[in-house]
Amino acid sequence: MWNLLKTLAKIFAVLLLVVAGLVAWNWQLAVVVADMAMVAFEEPDWGAIKDEDTLIRFLAAHPDDFGLIIQTIDETGAVVAEPLAHRADEPHALASTVKIVVLSAVARALHDGAWAAEDPLSSEAWDSWYIPATDGGAHAAAYDQLGIPHTDGFANEPHELTVLQVAGAMIRWSDNAATDLLITRLGDRIGAEAALLGHSPIRPLFHDMLAVFWPDETGDYRDDAVRARITAQAAPPTKFSFQRTVLAESMSGGTPRTYARIQAGVATRTWISPEASGFMADLLDWPMDIPGNADQFAQLGTKGGSVPGVLTEATYLVAMEGDHAGEIRVGALFLNRLSGSAWLSLQESFVQQGLLVSMLTDDDTVDRVVRALD
Repeated sequence: MWNLLKTLAKIFAVLLLVVAGLVAWNWQLAVVVADMAMVAFEEPDWGAIKDEDTLIRFLAAHPDDFGLIIQTIDETGAVVAEPLAHRADEPHALASTVKIVVLSAVARALHDGAWAAEDPLSSEAWDSWYIPATDGGAHAAAYDQLGIPHTDGFANEPHELTVLQVAGAMIRWSDNAATDLLITRLGDRIGAEAALLGHSPIRPLFHDMLAVFWPDETGDYRDDAVRARITAQAAPPTKFSFQRTVLAESMSGGTPRTYARIQAGVATRTWISPEASGFMADLLDWPMDIPGNADQFAQLGTKGGSVPGVLTEATYLVAMEGDHAGEIRVGALFLNRLSGSAWLSLQESFVQQGLLVSMLTDDDTVDRVVRALD
């Protein structure tokens, strides 16, 4: 019976995180794979990573291209067991998983009294950071959830929003424009948060978009005129290999251990303060709203990221059943330097998300990965 439950739990975990992936991983495939034929043939042996066994073999064949950590946490946020760590203290490209640190900086601003969750932010300021056709519909989805009419992702008329709503859009929908608005409003605070964590500098994601799609743009992305010029046009196609190389050099990097540490603090309400980590958990726990998840997990929070060549995820959970039922488990899996075919295959199967959940709930899966990496 338990084997059946484990199988069903894995299937369900993949399904719930696929939902997270579809709405929260925000690189538009139509732009990314303009050279689809070349991407498909780049590494054909890994063109169909559709199950955990294949992904584990892939990891064993590419040990230098990923970081991974699995931990059990006590109620104080301390690590009580670490059954698996691979390149966990080395920085890896993050994609949208970096938004966890942005959320942490927002929570610290709230804790310090510099901000309030209901502080106003305008839709005009939000839209000034939006680049059409680069976020897989995340910005529009955020407006839909908020009930704000929009055209091509831009609000039809001015609206007043709150810090809480914009931060929710950043996490729930992985809206890059929301992220950039918060980063710029945080000012020196985002740099201080990154330094506190030993993290590489964090700057607006708009910068990465310029580097990939408009490399000849000479203006500064912080300039309103530059943003107005760019947001008035759709991103032109560029090759996957070019995007992967540029983004690897441009985007922020962090370690799996750092992100596990933050997620452990959020899960136990010990990050910054009970109120600050509670604010973060209220947003990161959004998968618990998916029907059926409350029957499987007492707690589930996650944030993932995807750009060409990079897939990342940092998760905390408390499972109802399994080898670690009732325990707080945290994990991070950061895949970097993926070939075009491997990246596309994982974008379709989302098996990397299922594998992370399996490692957090099933000791057999952890043992399989450990043996493969030996």
